[in-house]
Amino acid sequence: MLEDELTRVLSLDATLRHLILVDNLEGMGLSRKLRAQNRSHLLVDREEIPDRIEDLQRNDFGKFIKPLLKGFHTICGRANENASEQEHIVVVNVLRMALHSDGKLIKEEVYKNVREMSRFSDGILLLYGLCGNSLGDIGNDLRDLSCPIYFLTDRDDKRVDDCIAVALGGNTRYEETLRGFPEVGFFFTPMWASNWREIEKEANKSSKSLSLGSMLNSLGYQKVAMLDIGLHYCEDFGAESKVGEFASLYNLEIVCLPGSTEIVDRCYQQAKDGKYDKKPSGL
Repeated sequence: MLEDELTRVLSLDATLRHLILVDNLEGMGLSRKLRAQNRSHLLVDREEIPDRIEDLQRNDFGKFIKPLLKGFHTICGRANENASEQEHIVVVNVLRMALHSDGKLIKEEVYKNVREMSRFSDGILLLYGLCGNSLGDIGNDLRDLSCPIYFLTDRDDKRVDDCIAVALGGNTRYEETLRGFPEVGFFFTPMWASNWREIEKEANKSSKSLSLGSMLNSLGYQKVAMLDIGLHYCEDFGAESKVGEFASLYNLEIVCLPGSTEIVDRCYQQAKDGKYDKKPSGL
């Protein structure tokens, strides 16, 4: 769900020389956006990542640096001109969008993938919120990991509720927005807008519950919100496209609200800094 924010931080990180994406279907959208931003990266099969990391370390003048991160064949792009003295290797593992349709499923998949990534990582930045508290205990449950997990937090150092809280700038801002717009039943980020049909389809496989739009209608909501986080990697995001399609289908009005990338920007940098300075006392 945070593909656009991730595209931004990876594209703007001039110190990042080595970027690896797990070569899977889920990562193709991120790869396309990175290519469009001229951000070089490798597509690598999951099983081959430890060996590829060793190759990169050997070729980096003997520097021993393991990878960072969490939720590719060589893709050529802009070379980083200001590589830092201590270069990072970032490995990105994109999980299925449809996991958001089932709290139990998202927990199982995230836990499994975090464990697998920890085998060759110095730190993992988890690009998920609490997600209905499905991931609320992950730090406790996975406290035996050999590397720290870094979470998305707001300015009060509290873990964010979900991707909507991330887009709005934190839990407090989310609560204020809910109070200020009680008629809004759902908030669309660009990635939610692009994938709502896929997520609904997945949810309907295991449940006969109402569709998202029908549920909003039944609860009396009259509006949906479109969150503009200032990124335009999704060309079909807007009142006249994906959000408009949903609103028209269920006879809902659109409210446009400003968003932010501050949380992902800050937490990405903190995770990079923290993996070398100190490990958090509690996961």
